[in-house]
Amino acid sequence: MRKLVALVAVASLFAWSSPAQGQVSPYRDGWWGSFNFGPGWNSSDNLEGERLTGGAGALRGGYALSPNWLVGAEVMGWFRDYLSENYTRWNLSGTLLVYPGQTSGFFFKGGVGLASVEFPARTGGGTERDSGLGWDLGLGYDFRIGRTIFLTVAADWYFQDVPSLDTTNQLALLTLGLTWF
Repeated sequence: MRKLVALVAVASLFAWSSPAQGQVSPYRDGWWGSFNFGPGWNSSDNLEGERLTGGAGALRGGYALSPNWLVGAEVMGWFRDYLSENYTRWNLSGTLLVYPGQTSGFFFKGGVGLASVEFPARTGGGTERDSGLGWDLGLGYDFRIGRTIFLTVAADWYFQDVPSLDTTNQLALLTLGLTWF
């Protein structure tokens, strides 16, 4: 928890800092898209009995309502092959990104939508899968690497409420990717 508080504190410094003289401010206008990849940690003690690490990725896109407000959709996937069994988690969400400062690349993100959980069956072999409500929260920073291309670093938390499985699954992702406007 201390690390999370420290991360938010450091990231907040970027949020309200202004660009240096001659530095171009971030360009957020019109249609945008992003893809990110990195490690993810699944916390579902009720499903697998332990926390698993796997690979994750997200694809998102939408429209910039203003330089500070972006709306869109996102699909996130988390995968793990563990003891010759496949585990997958998905979220498909409507997403809102908020950039507190017009000239900063720092952003907060939130979304809500559909969640899907798939894991090896507890009895009889095969696979169990179900879906429910999914929502997510995140923060990140866009570093300009081209006129309208940014290197994006993000930390996201995904929650998956699947009532038939009597559990709320949680995922934490640290990703690196590209965003374009």
